[in-house]
Formats: sequence, C-alpha cells, structure tokens
Amino acid sequence: ELPVLERRVLLRWAPVNVLFLTMMVSANYALQSVAVPMFTVVKNSTIVLVAIGDAVIFKQLLSPVLLLSMGLMVFGSLISATNDLEFSPVGYFFLGINVLVSSAYVLYLRSVVKSLPLSEIAMVYLNNLLSLV
Repeated sequence: ELPVLERRVLLRWAPVNVLFLTMMVSANYALQSVAVPMFTVVKNSTIVLVAIGDAVIFKQLLSPVLLLSMGLMVFGSLISATNDLEFSPVGYFFLGINVLVSSAYVLYLRSVVKSLPLSEIAMVYLNNLLSLV
C-alpha cells in the first residue's frame, strides 16, 4: 500500500533521496579515475564510519575486537592507497565524498525507518517520486 503524501513524510524522506543521488554521482566520478579494486578497498571504510555513527547516534557499544578489526581495515585501506600506481587526487576526493555520504545515507536511513512506519514498497515509491523532482 502506498503512503498518503504528507508534507512531514516527504520532508523527512527527502534527505534519503539526496544522499542516495550524491552517493551515486560521487561513485561515478571516483570510478573515472580510481581503479575498481582500489575503490572497493577504500569503500570498505564506510563500514567503519557507520559503526562509529551507530555508537555515537544510536548508543551501540563497540567491542574491543570490533575496534581492532576496524582499525586494521582502515590501516589496510591507507596502505593500499599509498601504493596505488594510478593515484588521482580528484578520484580520491570523490571517493572520500562517497564514503562520507554513504555512511550518512545508511545512518540517516536507519533513523528515518525507525521514525516513519513505511513499508518497503512505500520507501521505493517515495525514492522514485522524489527522484523525479
């Protein structure tokens, strides 16, 4: 069932759509100058930012083992990036934007899903509707 289009719901959902579109555009620009394997390695740091956001925003505890594994992931990403033979500052700039926006997207989406009782079909409907705007 589709939701009734209320201003409150649209305003609450609109940032989800903006973040998603920004995520797609920044990934497109990053992939123009960063190799896919490097993109994948660095993009994995999104998980770290989401976990930190969960701890700060949703008060979830991070275990020491989780913190260690996240640190190793970030360290591995940095080591890989320093050995990138085709390093592109512009590509890594857009990749950094993509990681930040992807993290914000996941965290904001979680908060919206908790606060708005929408079905999956309703969420897809709102995404598609707002994409047309």
